[in-house]
Amino acid sequence: MTYTFCTKGSIEQIEQLEQISDFDDFGFEVYLRDPTQISNISNDGRIVTIHNPKVVDTENHYFTLVDYGGIGDTSEKALKQMLEKAAEENIEKVVVHADIAEVNFNKKDYQDEQNLVAERITRSYDSIYPRHSSNKVTICLENNPLSAFELSLGKSVLVSPQDFYNIRSQVYSKGKTQIPIQSVIDIEHVYRTSFLFLLEDQIGEILSDKEPNKGLTYNPLKEDLSTVKEIEDLINKNLLSNCDYYKDRAKRYLEHYIESLLPHLAIFHVCGFDMFQDRCYDEQGNFWFPGAHLPPFFEGKISGVNVKDQINHQEYIKQLRGFLNRFSFVFEFNSRPEYNHQEETLNSKSIFRDILLQNSH
Repeated sequence: MTYTFCTKGSIEQIEQLEQISDFDDFGFEVYLRDPTQISNISNDGRIVTIHNPKVVDTENHYFTLVDYGGIGDTSEKALKQMLEKAAEENIEKVVVHADIAEVNFNKKDYQDEQNLVAERITRSYDSIYPRHSSNKVTICLENNPLSAFELSLGKSVLVSPQDFYNIRSQVYSKGKTQIPIQSVIDIEHVYRTSFLFLLEDQIGEILSDKEPNKGLTYNPLKEDLSTVKEIEDLINKNLLSNCDYYKDRAKRYLEHYIESLLPHLAIFHVCGFDMFQDRCYDEQGNFWFPGAHLPPFFEGKISGVNVKDQINHQEYIKQLRGFLNRFSFVFEFNSRPEYNHQEETLNSKSIFRDILLQNSH
């Protein structure tokens, strides 16, 4: 069954929501902190997908299929466990990030890295099937956001629609069985990528004299807060100097993204995003992001900062409305003390449903 509206949460959060009648028509995406939680998943028919674990070991290394060493192997093992559990519990999909920025600085050839991702997906899938041939799980590849420091170190292997098709093609060329591969579009990731591409040269100049060490989890934007501030000041200066231009650029890039991937779209991650308050850290160096992963249509204060969702949700809903039986909207925004997460989720569904009804004629 395809649920039009879903929400993403931990196993515990989903169990709570399943007891609330207002969420009776919601499906769920299970978000895992680590692989030990996979065995705790039990499906009653409303879990639409399992999202890959955030970390894969006790040292908190992030899930990545791009690493050529032990972390990549451990991530591949977690993917096999996800597929096995999904097949056992009759869960149709798993969501996979091919890689993430923090472990992505030791860049090899871009095509080689995409090939490695395809190999790990193929091995994982072939280890499960044909034992579970009656329940083939679809692997849904989620687009990563382009991050500022990746512009100098080499971007993620799955940022653009073409990246998706490259990996999908390589998977098809390797597998013993025809592996179902579909796409996840994360709207905030698309928006952030759209304007970082425009500022690539200027950001590259700031980062050109930075020499990353060789620690596997090195992230220059976490270890050098002065560089973070310099880059974010540059981004904000440009965005604020021509707000309409950058918002239109993001809208058009999203239109292109949807058009390119619509035939293979399985999940659309929805949230609000204020690119004018997209700050990594506060003045004390604490992880912040006041403008990121907001409830759709949100306007108010987050951590004492005025934020407003800048995404034009009406426009992309119009583009998607004819295909609602083929994919799910998954509301994916942070829990914060400034708002009630359950209320905002229900409010988002209500507004989205009204927009869909208005544009159904």
